[in-house]
Amino acid sequence: METISEPTWDELKGVELTADKKQYSNLNILREDLISAENQFVSKFQMVSVKSPVQNTFTNYGEVSKDRPLITYIDAVDWLNDQLSKINLPTKLLISNLEGDGKALFQHYLFNEDMETPDGLAVYPSIILRSSIIGPRPALEVHFGAYRVICANGMVASHPGVKSSFFAVTPKNWKGLKNLDMRSFIHRSFDSLGNMSRRYNELNDSSLSEKKDDIFSEKQLPLSLRKNVISILEHSGHVDVNIKTNKKREPLMKASHLKEHHLSGEFIQDTVVLRDDTSLWSVYNYFTNTVSSANLLSSKFISDSQRIHETFIKTKQS
Repeated sequence: METISEPTWDELKGVELTADKKQYSNLNILREDLISAENQFVSKFQMVSVKSPVQNTFTNYGEVSKDRPLITYIDAVDWLNDQLSKINLPTKLLISNLEGDGKALFQHYLFNEDMETPDGLAVYPSIILRSSIIGPRPALEVHFGAYRVICANGMVASHPGVKSSFFAVTPKNWKGLKNLDMRSFIHRSFDSLGNMSRRYNELNDSSLSEKKDDIFSEKQLPLSLRKNVISILEHSGHVDVNIKTNKKREPLMKASHLKEHHLSGEFIQDTVVLRDDTSLWSVYNYFTNTVSSANLLSSKFISDSQRIHETFIKTKQS
């Protein structure tokens, strides 16, 4: 049997923060009041513009409420790293990416503390920072989660009812942000790691046959994501997909042709038929791998990973 080799903490390649900050340190953001042409009154909204680093021109990015805090990426990054420095636990910036021509900054940090997993492979606690100069997401948000090194997949650990896994800046709390001590938020989030490890083991002790129909007919998960995971299970021989594709020659692998109605409660049992059972832990990782490989540099990663986490918790508890 081939031994899986995973990088140690020291071998994990991170992003050098000082060099990274150069990509957004000179980002010139302008917000101007909008004035009604008809009534000549100042609107409750402002136009957001960003100056080109090459040409002396501004590009309009859209409108935001006057109340929305204007947080530069430098301020956001410096604030978070100041908070992390107070924890006395090594961290590493794994990913830093400007989205949409500078409309948002996405960063993913890891903590040097292993979590217990059923297969013994490293999963590190992580924090995601997302700062944006235009909506619809908040001007600054912080998410606590986990990152599985060997498969390069991340997961936002949004336990229902546990508010400590998420923090967002609003107009009401922005004024006190720089004086806010995030240590209590982070320590509360770390306290949930034991629950996450227990969740991993519970998933490992549960089989796909117990929850197959619930997981794949769950409409809060995007159809494309469910199809990708069913394709993995079909290719590995765990399931058969029974549908007519209207092709001259029926393809051997049919998961890519699935439609939403195929996975409805009425048809799901006959559409996806189990051949060889596997653990929910394996299926969970198929989902997180799929999301991470497609979206890890994007804010869509946050919403999709939250959906997966909540779906597996709900199906386990039901």
